[in-house]
Amino acid sequence: MQVATEVLSKLLSEYVSSIVDKASKGGRLTSTDAVILIAALTQREFEDLSKKLDDTNTRIDHLERRVEQVRVEVLQRISDVRAELLGKIEDTNKRIDDTNKRVDEVKADLSSKITALDKKVDEVKADLSSKITALDKKVDEVKADLSKRIDDARLELLSKIDDINKRVDDVKADTTQLKHSQDDLRDKVLALLADKLKQ
Repeated sequence: MQVATEVLSKLLSEYVSSIVDKASKGGRLTSTDAVILIAALTQREFEDLSKKLDDTNTRIDHLERRVEQVRVEVLQRISDVRAELLGKIEDTNKRIDDTNKRVDEVKADLSSKITALDKKVDEVKADLSSKITALDKKVDEVKADLSKRIDDARLELLSKIDDINKRVDDVKADTTQLKHSQDDLRDKVLALLADKLKQ
């Protein structure tokens, strides 16, 4: 699809260049030339809209990758903290026979750390949920904006097509009128020549 668009754009550019060159040399533009010029302008506007759409999709992809990266980092941090905590628990179990007081102190310390870890996990979950909700909202806004832009572009293109059709009809009418005028002039000239010959 992209290759076809590039080929069409190149062909239109070359044809438009030839039309401009023709006009600069005093040549008259045909109705086909006018239609091609308008089509070239419409194609460029479509390419601009397509580029904006691609840029928006790129930004959305970047945000999605960033969210995934944050999620992986948070999970890794949780895993590291849990691994550290399990290591401390294992060391504590090895020393549990030292004194009952030491065991109680270690249990209290572990309980505090577990509570803090659970709180941190809840905070991270809440933060991730908030970011995901915000991203979903942004995606919906972008989709709505793109949908509106596409509808606006479609309506604009339809309007331009109607305008082109009207211009083509006007050119046809002008051509018909010019032909009639040429026919009338020819008849008058022939009549004058006939009168001259009779004299």
